[in-house]
Amino acid sequence: MEKLSNGINLDLICTDQFESVKIVVDFCQSFEKESAAPRAMLARILENSSQAFSNRQLIARQLNRLYGAHFSVSTVRFGQISKIRFSLKLPNPNIADGYPLVEKGLAFLFEQIYRPLIINDLFPEVFFQTEKKNFLAEYLAAFDDKSYKLHRQALMKYFSDPNMQVSPEGDADSIKKLKNFSIVEAFKQMLLTNHVVMSVSGPIEKENIKKIIARWPILSTESAALKDLNYRQETHNFTKVRLYERGDQSLIEDVYSLIDYNYSSEQRFLAILFSRLLGGSSQSLLFSDIREKRHLVYYVNSSIIGQDSLMVIQAGLDKNNLVEVEKEIRAQITNIKHGNFSDKLFASIKKELTTGIISSEDYQGSAVENHLNSFLSGYKVDPNDAIRIINSVTKDQVSDFSRHSIEQTEALLINEN
Repeated sequence: MEKLSNGINLDLICTDQFESVKIVVDFCQSFEKESAAPRAMLARILENSSQAFSNRQLIARQLNRLYGAHFSVSTVRFGQISKIRFSLKLPNPNIADGYPLVEKGLAFLFEQIYRPLIINDLFPEVFFQTEKKNFLAEYLAAFDDKSYKLHRQALMKYFSDPNMQVSPEGDADSIKKLKNFSIVEAFKQMLLTNHVVMSVSGPIEKENIKKIIARWPILSTESAALKDLNYRQETHNFTKVRLYERGDQSLIEDVYSLIDYNYSSEQRFLAILFSRLLGGSSQSLLFSDIREKRHLVYYVNSSIIGQDSLMVIQAGLDKNNLVEVEKEIRAQITNIKHGNFSDKLFASIKKELTTGIISSEDYQGSAVENHLNSFLSGYKVDPNDAIRIINSVTKDQVSDFSRHSIEQTEALLINEN
């Protein structure tokens, strides 16, 4: 990663492993609930318009000229950092028969980032209102998914910091209150204060791309300090949420806080092994026990959200099995704390994880994401180092780590036919 004179942190990954060229630009600032909805709205507008390409049809035509390129803009919360991400994927430049595909792709990206469809200090009002209406409709539609609805309720109860209680898109009230001028202001702040990280991966000419990006305007002249990526909070009293819905199955979601956890360290792999051993694998203790053997659940899994210092356990089940499943989840965590799992299972879980790391390198998106996240977290580890660390982890280390998991929130969605 090299910081250019215009403020862009540029990562060039020249490789023939991937035939396509992937370009990702992240505009990063501290995540705050007040800016969540404006930044999400801004991302929608910048994806669908610019001065050069004023609507989605013109953008689609330009992408076709770029040999079927794919373009998107999105917002993401990564720990305590908010990202507006511009992503452009181009086919192999060699198919273009002398056409400067990468250069043309970068020129298109420049238009979408730097030259939004702002006329007299506002976006066209009809366009703005249409995008706002669609944004709200899509946000509300997500709550038709009962697992998403329960997940949002669980996180709202779990997080102590109000900034962390909202989704990356904000909430319905904040979306309804969005004003045209505030989105223009969000755009100006993005260029003025955000930290910019850019990655270009694939069969590329490094020096040529570097010269092009170095000519882009100066950014982040007043960069605001970023919060620590890693979110941590003090434990609170155990909270329980109950929702009642009509449907075929009930849902359970448990949120565990990982005390004294540091995502930007080798603890990352201890957490992943703990979660995989518990429920994050088809070989896991929960999967084998309450699904395969006892048929108490339709599905069960556990996952680590490392940058938020938490673990989530989710299951779909019949409501008559709720009490037994709650009991078994806690029992299997106790088993891990006491080391009550076989050497064979532990070795198999480690093998599965290392195989996944190796195979993920075959996916360009994963490779780029790892580079960008390594820069933001300050912890860079290549696949070989990750595999070495995983293979060195002992059962005792995982058992010790599991004792730092504290159940904080349980959310239940109970079906009522």
